[in-house]
Amino acid sequence: RSTLFPYTTLFRSLIVTQADVPQDAIVADSVERPAPTPPDIAKLLPPLPDLEFEVATIKPAAAGEPQDQVMPRGSQITFGAFNMQGLLTRAFQLKTGAMLGDALPTLSQQRYTILVKLPPEVDARAAWQDQDQVDNMLQKLLVDRFHVKYHWGMQTRDGYVLMPGTPKMKKADPNSRSFCKNGPPPGEKDVRSSPDSPYDYESYCQNVTMDQFADMTQAVAGVEVKNRVANKTGLAGSYDFTLYFTSGRKLRTDAAAADAAAKEAGGDATAAPAGGLSVQDAFRKELGIQLIMQPGSYPTLILDHIEQIGRA
Repeated sequence: RSTLFPYTTLFRSLIVTQADVPQDAIVADSVERPAPTPPDIAKLLPPLPDLEFEVATIKPAAAGEPQDQVMPRGSQITFGAFNMQGLLTRAFQLKTGAMLGDALPTLSQQRYTILVKLPPEVDARAAWQDQDQVDNMLQKLLVDRFHVKYHWGMQTRDGYVLMPGTPKMKKADPNSRSFCKNGPPPGEKDVRSSPDSPYDYESYCQNVTMDQFADMTQAVAGVEVKNRVANKTGLAGSYDFTLYFTSGRKLRTDAAAADAAAKEAGGDATAAPAGGLSVQDAFRKELGIQLIMQPGSYPTLILDHIEQIGRA
């Protein structure tokens, strides 16, 4: 015990801090639009091996079980309490459940827990790093157990598009890096940081064209936008801008809290107006462009047949 004591004291005195450390890096001097796909792409990038889970057990999820959780352990992976929309969205790598189109409202809300086993020599956590492979195996499992028959097509439904307005965005330095990131611009305060902030989303974009921003809008807007967005602004060039807004869920929660407070106060008290901005209002007021809903034709996973209960 006395022999270990000096080492224990030493480790307790270690201090971890951030610092600039020189490291090897690859510097991209310039980047252009992707070149056409090489004719020998199949040889350069061979298809994934056709693997399947060795054993799979599907059962209804227990009441109160944590939902939409994936747990890779040992040589098995557990998909915990997923409904069919979540399973199909993951297995077919859909950007959003809206890509299930007309089938979406017909899917059962029954939640399933699926336990799959890999070969004993395969570590589940290592296998989980290859999402394409795992998703492909899950897809084959769903097709087999739920008798899924499908094809890809286009369906007309409402979706968001970017439309022209009076731009308020700053013209970008064309030599600066192009990106959109979660959070405020460098050196500025995060509008979400205050406990009573009405905003729960903030992103900063630098040197992005409207075509690029349209491609990233779904990621920037989160659950507020459920389709890939088309750019119809007609704006040329690239821009720097900050976008912050309030999710629909927070707007509803804050409004309900204000109503409850007004009722508790009694008398002639009226609910305080909810603060914040919806994602559409934020696009108009902060960026000077419009995010509007209109009918459009979108890629869709069309389900020709599916059984709601997976066979053993």
